[in-house]
Amino acid sequence: MKTLNNIIFIILLSIISVKAQNNNLVKYSPDFVFNEGVYFTYESFKQNKPYSKSLIVTNIPLNDIDFFNKITENEKIVVFDETGTKQEINTNQLWGYCNNNIIYINYEGKFYRMPIIGEISQFIANIKIIRTSPDPFYSRGYYPNMGTTTYEDSEIRQFLLNFSNGNIYFNNYKNVEILISSNKVIYDEYMALPKRKRKQLSYMYIKKFNDANPIYFPKN
Repeated sequence: MKTLNNIIFIILLSIISVKAQNNNLVKYSPDFVFNEGVYFTYESFKQNKPYSKSLIVTNIPLNDIDFFNKITENEKIVVFDETGTKQEINTNQLWGYCNNNIIYINYEGKFYRMPIIGEISQFIANIKIIRTSPDPFYSRGYYPNMGTTTYEDSEIRQFLLNFSNGNIYFNNYKNVEILISSNKVIYDEYMALPKRKRKQLSYMYIKKFNDANPIYFPKN
């Protein structure tokens, strides 16, 4: 009987804890104010708990409008931890940062603005790609099919971020299908469209999904 009472007590504590957490959450809207600073992890972004720039060791003035751009250009940043000890952090390990209530996400070592925040968030990044083309030396004369030239190029791509787990996807209709599948009504409506329409209307259905599945952040 004592064991059962203990179990019931633990369950009640869990319910109270969940309610308390829910009471401390606020529904996200474009008016929501993010705390300014750097995010070491995705979870620190979700909790609206960035590392304050006042704890970053740098010669850059804190009121410099390009403060975050400048510190993230360095290979490492130095911060004071909770014990007051200096710690070095690799810049490419940062999840992102918040500056002037704008979220910037780290993708492949560069930081990009995330203009749409929701259960499916969106951002644009410049990625490196490898291209091949016929080698002009072999494309003339007697060797028309011999040899290609490989070179590195860049391309702007759109990306989707799953707010629930932080996973990032290329923005295409197939990935939209995956990301909206948790909402059966919206998913079934989307899947009933012809493939061409799914490609054309993917943004509309992302918005539908976000409107139906609001996200929450802890209150400031």
